[in-house]
Amino acid sequence: MFEAQVAGVLQRYLGKYVYGLDAESLKISVWRGDVELRNLRLKPEALEELNLPITVKSGLLGRLTLKVPWTKLGQEPVVAEFDRLYIVAGPRQDDSHGNAGAAADNPGDDAAEIEQEAKRQRISKAEDAWLKEMAAKNDTDATASNGASSEGGAVGRLRALLDTIIGNLELRITNVHIRYEDTTTNPGHSFCIGIMLQEISGHTVDENWQRAFVTADALLTLRKGVQLQSLCVYFDWDMPLLDPGKRWDLITRERWDKLLLPANHICGGGEIATAGKADLQLPATGPRAPSGRDGSQQQQQHQFLLCPVDGTLRYVRHGKRARAVESDAAQELHLQLEQINVCMHQLQYQSSQKLLQEFDRYAAGTPHRHLRPHCRPSAGTM
Repeated sequence: MFEAQVAGVLQRYLGKYVYGLDAESLKISVWRGDVELRNLRLKPEALEELNLPITVKSGLLGRLTLKVPWTKLGQEPVVAEFDRLYIVAGPRQDDSHGNAGAAADNPGDDAAEIEQEAKRQRISKAEDAWLKEMAAKNDTDATASNGASSEGGAVGRLRALLDTIIGNLELRITNVHIRYEDTTTNPGHSFCIGIMLQEISGHTVDENWQRAFVTADALLTLRKGVQLQSLCVYFDWDMPLLDPGKRWDLITRERWDKLLLPANHICGGGEIATAGKADLQLPATGPRAPSGRDGSQQQQQHQFLLCPVDGTLRYVRHGKRARAVESDAAQELHLQLEQINVCMHQLQYQSSQKLLQEFDRYAAGTPHRHLRPHCRPSAGTM
């Protein structure tokens, strides 16, 4: 029973991104209060909401852990942890690039998928609007009743408990590597764009920005302290694509780690060794190191656009009752980063311009893409 409820919640928020969210895939320890999922594969449409000509070639979520202190619920924070989020993406091929023959094998499939996705988005928006409307109505009813009935008092206590849980939720994301590989946008020059993050974590703080557990009106004024560690962006050109050695969906997590674990890139070592933060210079433009048999580069430095940087973020959200007037800021962000090194080479700029042009072309054709014929015209007969 509990497994099915947890699977339902996870399916609602994560089901459209990963495979394998069901009761059988959950590892639940009631005594420890942990819900754990391991080695979840990402769906090809995981980046569909970006509305860009990008598809996920493969992806992995190594571990998702939800730590719930059942015996001290409302007294200790619920912690959500995501570890090893790896995504390898590439350009999406459509009919305008000469791939109509493949689409002709299943005429109408693309249009049906687009229509279904549009329906899902409309349903999701309608559900969100309904939930917001119900929440506003409940707030109004709770204020009007003011706890006059015993049932209203129970509902009020439950709502206060939920607000405390949500307001003190802690999030920790580690070892993120998102990589886009492209050999077609700039003919003759393949390039790879990657975003790496070793860790980002957020927790509730008090007025003095010290870690705290807030129990009174936790959502009235929400304060979060966020720590950022080793965020970087690289843009490698004229580089071979990653070669997993077999189908992406068949490789082990150990193989994923060798290819994409950020520590193997930022700190040196691993199959794609890169410069550490202490000796990062301008992007390497000299000869490339020889490739390994699996396509990996030995002793190669990434060509960083943004060199690894650490920082802190202070976030404040003021509820409606916490604002003196309606025009007061509802949210505040205070971002502090350490030394920032940004650099771009001419070839990086040229490839980025071609990629942006491809994004514009795709966006311009999106409203009418479902009308595209699924075959090429042929010569008629007289």
